[in-house]
Amino acid sequence: MKDLFISMGSFICVQNFVAGPLQCKPLQPDEVASIIATTRAEGGKIKGYFDFSSELSEEEDQRLHQRLVAFETATGTRLSKDDFFYDCDEDDDPFPRINYVPTVNDTCSMLVVEYFIPYRPDKDLKGSESSNQYADSADSMSFYLFETPQKPTSDQVVT
Repeated sequence: MKDLFISMGSFICVQNFVAGPLQCKPLQPDEVASIIATTRAEGGKIKGYFDFSSELSEEEDQRLHQRLVAFETATGTRLSKDDFFYDCDEDDDPFPRINYVPTVNDTCSMLVVEYFIPYRPDKDLKGSESSNQYADSADSMSFYLFETPQKPTSDQVVT
């Protein structure tokens, strides 16, 4: 079982969360879907980070929704807002993952999702109810998987 940490955007410097060598692999959207499906099937946890700026607001919530719609369109895999929050306060309000970034190691990989969401005033009008208004932004996403290099097993060693 391996956990997957998803950084929605390249706000995190991955090298700060690794104790040794690191391997980066660019992924195609279908490969992202496979990694997420495998993580879920094997009981791994999916935890996400999104830069909510300085405070939570409707606008920040909309920005996350926009990225999640584009992510689902690109990969065919749905992430929920809950993947980017943890615990609740006394009022049952969830907190975003702002201070928790796991270390990339043998039990946790990091998927970095870089994106460019074009501004389209006709589609970005406040109050627009279209859930697919950001689906065309999926073409502006890139995916990178960061993992620690696999150590060869005894049957993989060639002498």
